Amino acid sequence: MFHNKEIIYINSNNKITGSHSNFFINLTIPQEKNFTHVALLSANIPKSYYSVVTDNNTFQLREGANLFTVTITIANYNWKSFKTELTSKLNLAGAFTYSITFPSSTVPDTSKYTFSVTGNVGVQPQFIFSSNNISTLMGFNASTTYIFSADSLISANVINLQKEDTIYIHSNICQNQTNNNILEAIYGNSSEYFSNITYYNNNVAGTSKKITSNNSSVYSFFLSDENNNEINLNGINCNLTLILYREYEIIPLLYDFLKFQLLNSV
Repeated sequence: MFHNKEIIYINSNNKITGSHSNFFINLTIPQEKNFTHVALLSANIPKSYYSVVTDNNTFQLREGANLFTVTITIANYNWKSFKTELTSKLNLAGAFTYSITFPSSTVPDTSKYTFSVTGNVGVQPQFIFSSNNISTLMGFNASTTYIFSADSLISANVINLQKEDTIYIHSNICQNQTNNNILEAIYGNSSEYFSNITYYNNNVAGTSKKITSNNSSVYSFFLSDENNNEINLNGINCNLTLILYREYEIIPLLYDFLKFQLLNSV
């Protein structure tokens, strides 16, 4: 199926301009081979991005008529360190006193935070979340307001401290404009923070995209989350391996022939 194949190795350290997750790079692609398809063959992406970043580090706290902004420090967290950070920032922002418990060693383990308030003289605070995903980390839904009841509030959902479950690799080397030039989607939720997300393609034919037809030697690569926001690798480079090839023209004809034979043999 692969004719005139070419393997291209990309290291974001060799970028012409941009960051390690949004860059332009010079690629030497033999135009005389008339490639028809491109696919991501493998990737090594550092999981160096933070769970809390500038676009998801705030939510609103209402105490009666008073409205405060709670700002979480940009960093990575586990359930314990995030509980400590939330407790500290809630108490800095508001006038009431807050505490948080988490069932880390109890049964049943619901993996939800329980928020408690004192010094509120009966006033029930509110957590007001916008569309950013700080709510997901805390176990709540985005664009929703939650009101304490009897001085307590339990996370609506299991807390999720993964910043991104999926990384989308975009590139103008492929013809996939209806999907923001997505070359491939990589799932990295099984990798530990500050390790590497390693990807190997076991289905090159099924994941291939038609290659862009131009004579340019400069191509763009962009790593994003599901909302098309850039993933900040915090200064660590990524490595991508592409396979370019020309599809044998006989393959589609052979497929149609076999399909015709099967349909007419019934």
